[in-house]
Amino acid sequence: MNNSHLRYNKLEKVTNNCIPMYDWIEVSLKYEKDCKGSVKGIIPVGRYTNFFTGTSWTNGYILNPKTGRKLGANYNDNGWLKISVCPPKFIKGNNVEKASISETSDLFYELQELMKVDLLSGMVHKLDITHTAKTDFKPITYYPHLCNEASYKRYEIDTSLYYTSNSKNIKKVIYDKVNEVDKRKTWGKKQNIPQEYKDSDLTRFEVKLGSNKTICQASKKTEFLVSDLFNEENVMNLNSFWNNEWNSIPKETDIKYDMEKTETPKDLKRYLQNIAYQSIGRLEIEKHINKTSIEHNWNKMQKYRAKKMLLKEFVDSAEMNEQIAELDKKFNDMEVKWS
Repeated sequence: MNNSHLRYNKLEKVTNNCIPMYDWIEVSLKYEKDCKGSVKGIIPVGRYTNFFTGTSWTNGYILNPKTGRKLGANYNDNGWLKISVCPPKFIKGNNVEKASISETSDLFYELQELMKVDLLSGMVHKLDITHTAKTDFKPITYYPHLCNEASYKRYEIDTSLYYTSNSKNIKKVIYDKVNEVDKRKTWGKKQNIPQEYKDSDLTRFEVKLGSNKTICQASKKTEFLVSDLFNEENVMNLNSFWNNEWNSIPKETDIKYDMEKTETPKDLKRYLQNIAYQSIGRLEIEKHINKTSIEHNWNKMQKYRAKKMLLKEFVDSAEMNEQIAELDKKFNDMEVKWS
């Protein structure tokens, strides 16, 4: 894959605003199955039949010989094609580095020419937008300061922190990129961390959009196609969505208390309460609220009131811990990488 022919509209560089990296893209489109040369370049590896529809699919891949990386390419007898790709891994050989908007644009244009299909008109069904920051500490250091968010379930597995929702087709993940590269099996040769990132702590925040409808909502469109990935307005809307999803996670965990201001018994009571709250920690208090609500079958209003009462000091007057403030600043101060 090369950059000999850029075919996206040149985008004005905007500084101090993070551009989302497209870390995973899944596309489907209808192609002319009788057209000679259609789906050219796909290397078939197997065939299966969908149990529910009876449609037969051919599983395959396309190889980038420069990086040794593959992307998934499946097609069926009815003329449907599906493409699944991690652009930075396919283009650069790893997904620690960003693949710019222009590089990703080139990739899809070259795939379109290779397969002789109108790939840019394909429907985007899944999209992961992400960024990785070099941080002062290992990612797990920040997790105690990333609290529960309304409508999401928060849980940790190994060195990853997840936020999943039953009402939204969105998953948010904060994880240790170094650990993921070291442990994860990958399609193609082993992934290596680029020299500039070696011996660094890398914290990644990833927003996974699981349907075209969700992607449309994030980009403020009624339909989202491959060509829309490279449109300036859409890119900036997706960037804002990524940023908002990060900022919507509560991070205020440090309650400030000052002994000098305890002039009355009421002041002293609040002072001691704040010491207790800070000692127990916001996440632990939330854990007790959830546990008790389940044990005693609280309704939504009872749980809401308990949270409002017990988390009031955190919501009203808590501040970010210095550690999470460092990560928060880095995620909010990224620069655009257009090309």
